[in-house]
Amino acid sequence: MKKPNLLDLALHEASLAIAKAYVGAYNTSTTDITTLDDLLVAFRNVRRHITKCENGTRYGAHAAHKAMQGET
Repeated sequence: MKKPNLLDLALHEASLAIAKAYVGAYNTSTTDITTLDDLLVAFRNVRRHITKCENGTRYGAHAAHKAMQGET
């Protein structure tokens, strides 16, 4: 796996912040479905801008997945 560039690192950190917001919103009973949908779309769009590795995954994919599940 090659070293990620600065943009990929920044996008990964942004995706983790969005994942944290999503989990927080999901666990709040007053959050409407539109907000959850918007956060999910934002997460997906940010992740898609991260360069793919040789194995076809994006940098930090496992960590991003765990963050969306509310795991640390």
